[in-house]
Amino acid sequence: MSFKALLPCALLTAGMVLGTASPLAGAQDFPDKPVKIVVPFAPGGVSDILGRVLADKLSTRWNQTVIVENKPGAGGGIGADHVAKSPADGHTLLIADASVATTNPTLYPAAPKEFAAIINIARFGQILVAPSTLPINNIGELLAQDKQKTSRLNVASSGNGTSNHLVLEKFKAASGTNMTHVPFKGAGQAIGNVAGGQVDLMFTSAPLANPLIGSGKLKALAVTTPTRMAGFEQVPTLAESGLPGFEWLSIQGLFAPPGTPQAVLRKINRDVADILRQPDMRERWSKMGLEAVDNTQQEFTAWINAERTAIIKLIQSANIKVE
Repeated sequence: MSFKALLPCALLTAGMVLGTASPLAGAQDFPDKPVKIVVPFAPGGVSDILGRVLADKLSTRWNQTVIVENKPGAGGGIGADHVAKSPADGHTLLIADASVATTNPTLYPAAPKEFAAIINIARFGQILVAPSTLPINNIGELLAQDKQKTSRLNVASSGNGTSNHLVLEKFKAASGTNMTHVPFKGAGQAIGNVAGGQVDLMFTSAPLANPLIGSGKLKALAVTTPTRMAGFEQVPTLAESGLPGFEWLSIQGLFAPPGTPQAVLRKINRDVADILRQPDMRERWSKMGLEAVDNTQQEFTAWINAERTAIIKLIQSANIKVE
């Protein structure tokens, strides 16, 4: 989904998403015990990779243990629910696709409705990949195969309502295709099944796709960025491939339980933003096909609210339901 502008106003109140706090709450002693960063997906996905990089950097900066814990399931809902119900002191954080705040509250009735949005840490396009053995090499051939209706193509995702599921639904609507969605419990598991030939296609990120494309197990058919992706200059965009105007950018963010003191949220935002601004981190993100983002809480919150409205429309139009 496009991230062209961060809107200046929010559809939800700042207190609902940014959290509320006592004016006496401070961050002078934060963190005063180990910090846990929850990844609501199985190991191997973008959230997991970025979470471990940040945990290492924050451990050094804070002189405190920062660990990563994977809690997969329900499109990120299980891990998100765990964080939402954790003590609101900043010592339990969530790193995830922004869908946990924009999509899950609509798709999963029991999903937490509020988070303290801290910072957007990365944005990136998706790559449509297929097993090297699949006799489809571009979007034109994919559309032709779909029109034959002799066998329906299967498309993997890291779970219902996740970014690579939603971009699939947008692609199906834009292209008029009728492919079958196959949700997994994480991106690593999903892409492994595509590389093994058990599933035909998947929209995925550069960090996951690169090694498998390099080894010859996967091939890239198109990218969702408005212009060709760095490192994938030979791969056309979907807009170039017959879907004018098609664009999708995925967002990774850092969240805390609602009610976390503002002073703590500001400290985490400042420290993470400073880490993301370092040249070595910018280079590291770029090599993974990611763009580092170090926005404010207010900017991230405004984007989440605007995106939630757009996602609700997509869910309704595509009739997306939890399987």
